[in-house]
Amino acid sequence: MTYEIRTYSEEYLEKQFEIGNSHLKDWPGTGQTQVDNLKQYYARDNFDPETKFYAFKDGEMVGFQTATIKPLKEGETVVRANMEFPLVVEGHDAAIDLLMEHAMHALRAKGVGRVQSRGSPLWGNTMDLVTKYNYELKRTLSQSGVMSLSNYSDSGIEGARPFEESDLDAVRRMYIEEMKMPEQQVDNQFNFLSANPDAIAAWNLYIEDGVVLGNSIVTYLGGDRTKGIMSNIFASGEREAEIREKILNAHLRQLKERGVEELTVLLFGQWLDRQSEYEKYGMQFNLPLNLYHRDL
Repeated sequence: MTYEIRTYSEEYLEKQFEIGNSHLKDWPGTGQTQVDNLKQYYARDNFDPETKFYAFKDGEMVGFQTATIKPLKEGETVVRANMEFPLVVEGHDAAIDLLMEHAMHALRAKGVGRVQSRGSPLWGNTMDLVTKYNYELKRTLSQSGVMSLSNYSDSGIEGARPFEESDLDAVRRMYIEEMKMPEQQVDNQFNFLSANPDAIAAWNLYIEDGVVLGNSIVTYLGGDRTKGIMSNIFASGEREAEIREKILNAHLRQLKERGVEELTVLLFGQWLDRQSEYEKYGMQFNLPLNLYHRDL
């Protein structure tokens, strides 16, 4: 097959979303950015259209790959770029290597000396590409754990309760003021949940005196209503470990009642060391998302 590699044009975004979503909807801890959000990101002053690559066959887009060149920090001598691995339409695996080679050549021509890419056993063929292109491990970004709900017996730990619409303002303040999330990111998340209520498997929080001290959402994994996925349980204050356990038990009870058979938990950043809080309920952590790098 003969493929043509092109660089960014706004008219490609709809197909980029379609291809990306077909893969990423089943990859825990990530998701395809919506078209409107892509347009916002790609409208920024520092956007470089020559770092977004698209594979075409007979005039039809069949894959893409994105990269972002990072500005040099004080003391750094090697220009780096974050580069995601290619995503392609089924039957067009031959485009993967073409995209990889084209992207690395283009980045090298722009002075990039090292690329960083994310890989996980749960993310399609990313680990195959880590090996094929001689990447080295840089650090662990997140850790995935899986547990069977059949192993959960009600602990009797109470205190958390389900989210109600009247809690929205308080939860929003928590995200912005306590978790330091940008307002736009918070609004995007709530807009998605509002537009997709059936995606929510469980949403529990802990409130004292009208203040949200803990919050967590479980969504269905890839639309499969027998599988749930959640990230770190946020809690604040001196009793945060106790609050996290209250929320976790509320989740586990509800998920089991609703027919969810398996729960995946993603821990990242400062929460990576909290695996023991989940392991005592039968969670097994052995599926990391890592950041890999290689020189060009």
